[in-house]
Amino acid sequence: MDFKHEGWLPHLIDSIPVAARKNHTSLYTIALEGWRRGLGVRFFKGDNHEIGCILTWKDREYSFIGSSGELITDDIIEICNDKGRTNEFLSKAGVPIPLGKEFGEDVADEVILGYAKQINFPLVLKPTDGRAGRGVYAGIKNEQDLKHALKAVRVNLGYKNILVQQYVTGDEVRIYVLDGRVLAASNRRPANILGDGTSTVKELIVRKNILRKKVPSLYFRPIKIDKEVHDALKNAGYTMESIPKKDERIFLRRISNLSRGGESVDITDKLTPEQRSIAIRATKAIPGLVQCGVDMIINEETGSGVILELNTRPGIGNHLFPVEGTATDIPKEILNYYIPETKAFETVHSNAYFEFDHILDTLKGDSAAEIEIRPYTGKLSAFKIIVSGENDYSLLYDEIEPIIFEQNLHGHLEPKPPQTSVLIVAGANMDILQNFIKDLKKITGNLDLTITGIEEFQNPVMTGFRMLDDGKDMSLRSLRAEIKKIEEKRSLIEKETVRINRRINLIQKSVSWKLSAPFRVLFDKIGRKRN
Repeated sequence: MDFKHEGWLPHLIDSIPVAARKNHTSLYTIALEGWRRGLGVRFFKGDNHEIGCILTWKDREYSFIGSSGELITDDIIEICNDKGRTNEFLSKAGVPIPLGKEFGEDVADEVILGYAKQINFPLVLKPTDGRAGRGVYAGIKNEQDLKHALKAVRVNLGYKNILVQQYVTGDEVRIYVLDGRVLAASNRRPANILGDGTSTVKELIVRKNILRKKVPSLYFRPIKIDKEVHDALKNAGYTMESIPKKDERIFLRRISNLSRGGESVDITDKLTPEQRSIAIRATKAIPGLVQCGVDMIINEETGSGVILELNTRPGIGNHLFPVEGTATDIPKEILNYYIPETKAFETVHSNAYFEFDHILDTLKGDSAAEIEIRPYTGKLSAFKIIVSGENDYSLLYDEIEPIIFEQNLHGHLEPKPPQTSVLIVAGANMDILQNFIKDLKKITGNLDLTITGIEEFQNPVMTGFRMLDDGKDMSLRSLRAEIKKIEEKRSLIEKETVRINRRINLIQKSVSWKLSAPFRVLFDKIGRKRN
């Protein structure tokens, strides 16, 4: 089996809405942990259009963007975003880094080529301010390849300031450090496929992307088939139609970033004491850096390692949802560090979670700067109810929605064509749930529908109530949000139409327009004759 999920945290399984999986898994899980502890939760849009959240406990506010709290200042972020400056701090602290040098946009390629000869190939070239592996060229073997990489990064991608380093062999590891403690470590394995002896490479990639959809942090990060993938296959002696042997793993890229098809394998227990020490020393080298994602190349033979990069807003989804190994509850650890008074509530993990798509839609628009989530604590009891019949299930939704909200119940109704619907209903009070089921039997009877099955539902439940159509939210609030989007677009079109008409009127009233009238008439006649 390619992916294994046995080590995931039970209270997070099936608790991450699709809207949170793209770029907000870290933020959402931290907010969810606070929400389940009973803290106030507000989401906001920052100055750079970044989505953040504020957790409130006893009139004290704690703000987070991504996985990082307010203690990660702009000065710290500025240092860590500049790989050259980061290396200066690391070198002064005696932290091992690959031999390399930063070059500004005023440095000619010839100078960089000369430096490369001094430190010898293979090399790595990367932008000093790059993100998510963009513009990183690893394993550059010769001068010609370096020239190609320089053109790609400086000209095609527009990055002027670059870093040239020795290419250090070994496993690339992401280590999460908080307050001088190593919490988790994952080996970021590059994009790959595992042969089964019968499927082609192309079929295995398709199957792997289906598996990635089951991992929240990889949901929007499929393996894309591009030139790099074709080149990797060619170098390994394969094509898209080749059939790898059973359990044969074929790597499709060198770079292991999750956004480039990589995947995380938990190796926390395999870190040596020296590797842990290097990661902790690296974070302490940057003043005030209390939480960090440390990228390290480790050498299994020596047990040592070198630092590649420090990330001030590291994604924690790879530690929460590893494809192999055991997850680490980093949201819990972060809140325990920032708000230690709430530690007593950390084990009271509710199976409820809140929606996120409407929050994002609202904040990305201009209608609200902040959105507060209704607080909820405790554990929900839930039932899965199968309803059968030929009637329109929207009628059932209309009948039960007012009761659901009046009795503070939660869940969803999902039609399963042609003649079945699944109703999930959850609440904190079992008596209220039982009474709702009695009412439901009367309602379904009046609509010529039949309840054909009732069983306890163990999975997490999203608060609120909605109708799902092929997994999509079709609740009244969702429909209103869609209507609002359409109205906003229509308003923009109307404003643009008014602006264009005003411009046309000004042109038609201008002197040049009047003087050119004879020529327009002449050109119009010529055009008609040609036609």
